[in-house]
Amino acid sequence: MTQKQAEIDALLAEANEHYTESEKQIKAMAKARDEGLYHAWQLGKRLNALRRLVGKQDWKLCLQTKFKKPAIDVKWAEFCMEIDSENPDAKRLRNLRVTTIRSFASRRCVPQKPPIDGDIDLPPAPQFYQHLKLVNAPIS
Repeated sequence: MTQKQAEIDALLAEANEHYTESEKQIKAMAKARDEGLYHAWQLGKRLNALRRLVGKQDWKLCLQTKFKKPAIDVKWAEFCMEIDSENPDAKRLRNLRVTTIRSFASRRCVPQKPPIDGDIDLPPAPQFYQHLKLVNAPIS
């Protein structure tokens, strides 16, 4: 066997190890995502039932005072309730709508982009468009 063939074989063996490990990790991530989605859906079911019992006005106060520490984020609670509301007939996780699954994945499974030095905040849209109206206004 030549030296070149030995290098090729070694690289292929390493590539195969990395491929096997990456496939294993991808399956583990998918399983963790599915378990997280299942529990978020079940949380939404319980919170919707709680809101029906307590009333629309008092359920947030009930969450803040009665929920175990750490306190639940209200936006996350509302999102979980939305999962349940969008899928009233779902009996299993695979019966959830595709848009629900994508929405969950984009909220919880994708890390937030860290700020980059030099990034600037753009002004809110109405002010920006107002500026364009002034620039593009006809001259009278």
